[in-house]
Parts: sequence; C-alpha cells; structure tokens
Amino acid sequence: MKNKKPDSAADVMKSSITTRNVTPKPQQEPPSDSISATVQIILMLFRNNKCAAPPSSVEALLFLLLVCHIRINNKTLHASKHGKRGNGSFMLLSRGTRTIIREMNRLGMMVDLSHVSTGTMRDALEVSEAPVIFSHSSAYELCNTSRNVQDDMLQSMAKNGGIIMVNFYSKFLTCSDNASVHDAVAHINHIKRVAGIDHVGLGAGYDGINFTPKGLEDVSSYPTLFAELLGVGWSIEDLTKLAGGNFLRVMQQVEKVRDEKRAAGIKPYEDHPNFRAEDPYNCTTS
Repeated sequence: MKNKKPDSAADVMKSSITTRNVTPKPQQEPPSDSISATVQIILMLFRNNKCAAPPSSVEALLFLLLVCHIRINNKTLHASKHGKRGNGSFMLLSRGTRTIIREMNRLGMMVDLSHVSTGTMRDALEVSEAPVIFSHSSAYELCNTSRNVQDDMLQSMAKNGGIIMVNFYSKFLTCSDNASVHDAVAHINHIKRVAGIDHVGLGAGYDGINFTPKGLEDVSSYPTLFAELLGVGWSIEDLTKLAGGNFLRVMQQVEKVRDEKRAAGIKPYEDHPNFRAEDPYNCTTS
C-alpha cells in the first residue's frame, strides 16, 4: 500500500482558514532535500551568546552541539545591543565578530540580528555572504522601538536574501500594551511592501512575552491571521512563504554558501595568521 502523499503547506493553511479548525495535523518530517541532517536533528538557539567563544571553538560547537543558529546579541562583548527607543543606531560590531560572521558563513550557521543596534545590523549585512535572519523583530516605521528594524535595513536585508520574522509582542507592534491582530497585519504588510514577499515570516515569540495582540493570543489564532491577510489580497502562495517557506529558503541558501566555501577549500578563519591578535575574546554572562 502506498503511503498517502503529505498535504502541502498551502493545503494545510487553506483548510485551516476555511474551517477554522485548529486541531493540529500530525507533524510531517521535513523533506530530505530541503535542509541538512543537522537541522533535522535539532535547531538549537543560542540567545545572548553566553560565554561567547573564540572562533577556535565555533566548529566544536557546531559539530558537538549541532548548533546552526547564533544571535549576535546583547550580553556579548563582540556586538552592541539595541538601546532605549531611538538610541543605539551607531553601535557597531567588533573587528573580531566580523571574522566570526565569516566563519559562521563557512560553517553554515545562521546569523540572527534580532536585539542588535542598527549599526550592528548594517555591519553584519555588509560582512555576511549568506542570508541573515531577524528571528523576532517588527517594523520600526510603525513602532519606533530600537528592537524593530528600520526601512533602510529592511531593504538591505532583502538584498542580502534574508528574512525578518514578525514579533507579536504588543509593545513592539504599537509601542503600548494594547494591540490587535490588525496591528500584526500592518507590520507584516509594511515589511512585505518594503522588503518583498520573499523576506517576511512569523516570529511571534509567545514563549517570552506577556502582552499579546487581541485576536492573536497564541498559535491557535494563526488561521485568523491568515484569513485577515487573505482579505487584504494575499494569495495562498504568499501565505505559504510567510508561514515557513521563506525561512526554509534562507536555511537552504545558508547551506549553499557553506557548500560553496567547502568546495573552494576555504580554511577555517582561526587558522589564518594573526587572527588571535585581532581582538580579545572574553566571556561574559552579564
């Protein structure tokens, strides 16, 4: 007996939107040709780069811990975090972190720019040869907190091939405790207009927020969100990209850069002369 062909992402979303049935479908394994075995085993997120290590141990982290994603975040000496509203735009990457980004590109590790200053975003986008991600950020134009991303950075991110995954924290949607599903739609549409449909995703952050939009309190409300987007002209193909297709494409492209560097015989950056003299690599947990 042949196995039943899995529903496509578009079919799943169309069914959910039509019936508003939020009963989860059995989880399908990702297609073997879409992402590497490393990603299929685990997607480990390193928040704050606690005890951020010199590049000599980056490869050990990748293969021993199966890390494929590091956020260049606050609480590390190698990059500048976001500041209070309107601040931090000129905080930059350290020289050492530029080299770490190149090494991450070589290893196939995603660079996450959520939580960093605009200056750090700009520097990272200049350095990275692979697409970057903003795992949970929204549009600065609609809420001017430095945790959000300004339009010029959205455009640079699109040229880089990256993705911004919209955060549903009310204070990042409306700069207040009160928001609705319509505010989330506004951020998604703004990013679609500025960066393009191929560069927007969902990064709600429900596990770390205490103010959620009315009508979008948890993932069971996603059919409502998709229905709202369909109502303003989105297609099923657009929704498929938003709901995960764009993120899979970024992972594939990050791995493509890795494979190209591997084929070209690019050596680990820690083997380059004078690398260790470039910057001190102190650990921090504060």
